[in-house]
Amino acid sequence: MFSQSELQKTISLVDKHHAGLARTRLAAGITRLMLLALNPPNDVWNGTSFSSASELPSEISVRDDLILIANLLKHRELRDLVDAILEMPRVSGDQIAMSAPNLGEALKQVTEQATDRNPPFRFSLDSDGRIVRILIASHDALGDFGRIYELLAQAVLFRLIESFLEYAENKAEAVGSIIFSCRIFDEELISSFSRANWLRVEHSAHETSISLPAVLRASPNPSVFDGPVGTGRSVTAESDQAINAEFDIELKRAIDASLQLENRTVQLDEVAQQFGLSPRTVLRKIAESGSTLRQISIDRRMARACELLGDPSIKVSDVSSAAGYSDPSSFVRAFKRKYGTSPHRWRRQVHPEMDID
Repeated sequence: MFSQSELQKTISLVDKHHAGLARTRLAAGITRLMLLALNPPNDVWNGTSFSSASELPSEISVRDDLILIANLLKHRELRDLVDAILEMPRVSGDQIAMSAPNLGEALKQVTEQATDRNPPFRFSLDSDGRIVRILIASHDALGDFGRIYELLAQAVLFRLIESFLEYAENKAEAVGSIIFSCRIFDEELISSFSRANWLRVEHSAHETSISLPAVLRASPNPSVFDGPVGTGRSVTAESDQAINAEFDIELKRAIDASLQLENRTVQLDEVAQQFGLSPRTVLRKIAESGSTLRQISIDRRMARACELLGDPSIKVSDVSSAAGYSDPSSFVRAFKRKYGTSPHRWRRQVHPEMDID
């Protein structure tokens, strides 16, 4: 997507004229998870200070981050980078945001933390009493790379907002009322966000921003339970116990049933009803395992897909639909992230006896 000359020009500009940005160290958690999810070739490390994901430190320089992104984009589409973030566990280990009692406090913590770290992009958080607006502005020295940073930051915030809205009592207020303005606007790329009926995406030539109704700031954190709102007590911090075996089995059955009925997304209310539990209790029990409803749903879809791929009479396009994907290309991308290869190749590797074109 970007030539090496553009990359070197950007790095040279940062090194020579923006000492503060050049010295900035970025938290590498999301970068590490994204690399693991995308499973890129070894040359993704060319020009960086490391040679594998295991060598990646907890913090990396802007220079190394720029090189990694540029190298990734040699082999993966920008949409793949966004999708990798959207498939991550909620907020990818950001303990400050994950322990916030509500969405408003989480957004405040994330934006303040990012600004304090002097990253290649900055957040500004404003509210007029009715609308909360987050402006994501990249450093001028980064040029087109800055637009990519802004989009990836939007994806992280999308995942954060989505996770809080999973149990928002005022969720109806969100439908169609949250607006993402993007400087990078491509129909295929933007469709990564299309799973959210509460989101409207529009093009902006000048800025990248997120706007949402102020009332949604009260949306509670699904991972914070047992105690008054504001205590920040996290179930995952209090207990390392996995979901017990019986609940695990029944949960998978309930998710499978929900996927068959909806053929698209798992409905939390439906799963909870099958257990005779409240949605909050189901989310709490899942959180105790360190997973999310979305991740378990993806795992069940992939398990169903692998089962069907073992039948040579079923086309891959039909497997896609049966696994709950309306778009075959989305299914192929999800399958590659999970298994590191395409459904066609997986079928040939696991079932070499099949005579399939």
